[in-house]
Amino acid sequence: MPAKSKVLGELKIPKKYFADFFRGCIDGDGCIGFYSHPESRHPQLKIRLISASSKFLEWMKSEIQNIVGIQGGWIEREKDGIGKLCYAKADSLKILSFMYYDESVYKLSRKFDIVTKFHGRVAELV
Repeated sequence: MPAKSKVLGELKIPKKYFADFFRGCIDGDGCIGFYSHPESRHPQLKIRLISASSKFLEWMKSEIQNIVGIQGGWIEREKDGIGKLCYAKADSLKILSFMYYDESVYKLSRKFDIVTKFHGRVAELV
């Protein structure tokens, strides 16, 4: 399909596979990182998923709300049409627990290594 990254929308992913699908999206087109809170300067975890399709990001945010039970998250839009679905703080930890629901799941070690560095909280995630 031409320009699929711009027209991608809702997908039919069974709920039992959604954690694996979402983890694959983050491993492919997302990032897991730290940022310093502007007021407290404490490091906080942030998860972002990048896409040129607003419909896809809005659908993904809705699915995360429904499946994981998170009410937070926001979508940042760039001038070039690229969007970022973002989660921070406690929502990030909930999402990471959801994504890494078992030690044996396939994962991109480069991104999972970032998770394990967050104050040794890896025990909360697996």
